[in-house]
Amino acid sequence: MMPNEQYFGGVLRLVVDSEPTPIFLVDDDMRILEYNTAAGELLDADASAVQHQRAGEALHCLHSTDVAEGCGHGPFCQSCVIRNSVKNGIHGNQVVRCQHKMELMRQGQLLEMDTLITALPFPYQEPYLVLLAIESASDIEGNKSRLPISGWSQLLSPPSATGQ
Repeated sequence: MMPNEQYFGGVLRLVVDSEPTPIFLVDDDMRILEYNTAAGELLDADASAVQHQRAGEALHCLHSTDVAEGCGHGPFCQSCVIRNSVKNGIHGNQVVRCQHKMELMRQGQLLEMDTLITALPFPYQEPYLVLLAIESASDIEGNKSRLPISGWSQLLSPPSATGQ
């Protein structure tokens, strides 16, 4: 949970944190303003280190280090499903369950995750903010129940060197 409760305070915090899907509140530059408990499983840092970081940098997107300016400025970023979904949300449009293969670097290893991206306008202020949800596509496609919050930790842990 973010220490700044400006957006997700009181009852809204309880509702958002009860959702097992990782949800981020981002601005037009994809800077993380808030996130729910499930989203904390995707992050590799504490709340104060992540607040106001761009999502690609906070999640350790493979492409967030392509150029010195960081997330959103590299050649891959123009076709990034997450970034383009957020742009649509900023303009008041919904993007629901758009397929995206996330490529994250964790402990020096590339992790690829099939995800479904949802971006919804959050008309708290102008310009709009966006609620960004990142679902596990394998969870949906396999017609399984939703991953428990701890499931993201398992997906994000690189295989051990011993093969266990």
